Amino acid sequence: MGPILAFMLDALGGGGWFGGGPDGGSFSDLGKSLPEYQASMWQSVEAVHNVAVKPVTSVILAIMFVLMLARTSTQIEGDSQLGVKVVAATLLKVALVFIAVQNAMGILNAILSISTDITKSILTNPAAGRGDIGTQMLDRINAMNLMEQVGALVLLFFPFVIGAAATVVPIVLIFVRFVQLFIMAAFASLPLAFFGHEDTKQIPIGYLKAFAATALSGTVMVLAIKLYGAIGLTDSLKFNGEVLPFILGNFWNMLLAPLVLLFILLTANGLAKKIVGDG
Repeated sequence: MGPILAFMLDALGGGGWFGGGPDGGSFSDLGKSLPEYQASMWQSVEAVHNVAVKPVTSVILAIMFVLMLARTSTQIEGDSQLGVKVVAATLLKVALVFIAVQNAMGILNAILSISTDITKSILTNPAAGRGDIGTQMLDRINAMNLMEQVGALVLLFFPFVIGAAATVVPIVLIFVRFVQLFIMAAFASLPLAFFGHEDTKQIPIGYLKAFAATALSGTVMVLAIKLYGAIGLTDSLKFNGEVLPFILGNFWNMLLAPLVLLFILLTANGLAKKIVGDG
């Protein structure tokens, strides 16, 4: 039973299942671009975008450009000099919108790269934690009698179960995040086609904010798990190296920290929206 208790303490101290890290675990996926995460899904997204979305975008662009020119024509009657300036400005706007739509995928990849770069930095610079506290106390755990070990197991059970849930939930959330990004990327050029008109420019702005928030939600999750890895457990030496006093002294910390972690993971998208000013 000693190794089991040591593993549970390691896990609750930020190691074990909960350490994540750049070399393994589902959290390392958050440092990947969309093609790196799932190449076949990315190919499907590109196919949908090129075959189905771009033709619709072309029609919308044509309508937007006509509306922009029609609006310009109402501003140049009676003043040819002003008319030349207004037409030139409109044509420049048309060109910028066209370039933006043409490079829609590149814009999304640039936004996503901000998230992945920050995420990689967090993953490769982990916070110092107490992920080996159980291993350090293994000799002391093995020296306990059976009743003491059972008591320690009972005390660690609920914090460990909650902590285990905090490792399953991210797997689902990470997959959902990537699926959302793939779906949004499939329509990349369509919202950007509305940039040219004053009445519709909030559509692409909202779309880009939503994409950025979804991308940054992965960074928030990685930061949350790294902060969990830095959980502050009172040193065992304070309890003269005794296991049960150590567990009792840190019980609420070990119980509440996984609950807080779960809450942060489940609200990561909302926090990311606040970062991009969309919440």
